[in-house]
Amino acid sequence: MATDPRVLRPADWDHWYGTLEPAFDGVPEAPEERTPWREPTRFDRSIGAWDGPVAVGSAGSFAFRMAVPGGSPAPAAGATMVGVRPTHRRQGVLTSMMWHLLEDVRERREPPAAPTASEPGIHGRFGYGIATHRIHARVDTLRVRLVIPEDPSATDSSYATDGVRIRLSAPEDARAACEEVYARRVTTRPGVLRRCDVQMADQPHLRLVDVGDALAARTYAAPVDVVLDVTDAFCPWNTGRRRRRRPALSARSRLGCRTGSDGLSPYGGHACWQDGHQKRLRAARSAVRIAPPQTRHGRSALR
Repeated sequence: MATDPRVLRPADWDHWYGTLEPAFDGVPEAPEERTPWREPTRFDRSIGAWDGPVAVGSAGSFAFRMAVPGGSPAPAAGATMVGVRPTHRRQGVLTSMMWHLLEDVRERREPPAAPTASEPGIHGRFGYGIATHRIHARVDTLRVRLVIPEDPSATDSSYATDGVRIRLSAPEDARAACEEVYARRVTTRPGVLRRCDVQMADQPHLRLVDVGDALAARTYAAPVDVVLDVTDAFCPWNTGRRRRRRPALSARSRLGCRTGSDGLSPYGGHACWQDGHQKRLRAARSAVRIAPPQTRHGRSALR
């Protein structure tokens, strides 16, 4: 069966959105329930698959900035609204849309794409893997206490919070202050997304759409002189071999790749990029070709 993937037009939005309802086992929504989903839609970043006049698949993305090791947020695409009608699954519709979506993201110079995967196994077929983790902790409050820092400028034993006053506030009144606190923390936590008018849930998956640009966007803990081997069948533009050297700790370092059966897959690539998933990071290190005499520095740079 041949389908026609194309950029979404505003006039087709209702048909396009209608593919998501059955794709996620939902029921048709009332017009007032659809409105909040239409407003943030980026039509130039959204793709629909059509079987004649019928919309059978949907995919799109938002523009974000993501914190990377080193602190400077890098451009990133947040994949969203991905679904295929049950009548058209296992016929190549999703593969076609994902290829068009990643090609569009690449042209926009947004090196990583990061969906919040409802079905991680499906996204894994296209090179996505877990980028960050959430931690849930249950604490017995009878066994802990709050540690309050002392005021370093005080001459007595007063605390830094002595002048703090707590008040209740309506969510809409407190949002600006909360966003300010969040913004200060973004650069300290790799993988965190800088907020915009749309939100993504925690624990996004990650796909390096352009390996060279992605690795150039971050910094490293030591001088780098390495060559990476990467095999990427779905995004073949990532296949190739490049070697880059950066002696300074603060320099942006480009690393490259070479085709090979023992090469670094996209899963290992995102582990190197975010220093996050230790199992994948160990696999990534096994595919790294360290150029002498920087062997010690090269390995420590990937920590």
